[in-house]
Amino acid sequence: NLYTGGFELWQQRPWTGWGWGSTSELTKEITMTRRAYIHYHSTHIQLLVELGALGVAIIGLWIAGTIRLAAYGLYGRLSPEYAAYIVLAAICMH
Repeated sequence: NLYTGGFELWQQRPWTGWGWGSTSELTKEITMTRRAYIHYHSTHIQLLVELGALGVAIIGLWIAGTIRLAAYGLYGRLSPEYAAYIVLAAICMH
């Protein structure tokens, strides 16, 4: 019920979503109870419902940038201390 209800909520606002952290309020309407569930039993559905397609794309770009920065630090032609700094900074930012 939560999975299909979450997918239907995403279809209502596919681009922008319902807002970060809105799951606890939205699940009350899906289940028709006063109990608030903290997730839809699917991380992908929860991200789509809360952030929409644009928010998921932004998070994906951020993760890709972090991986690229870490790879540059590991395999780039930098001195060891700069390479270590770049790799640790990329990991800490994520």
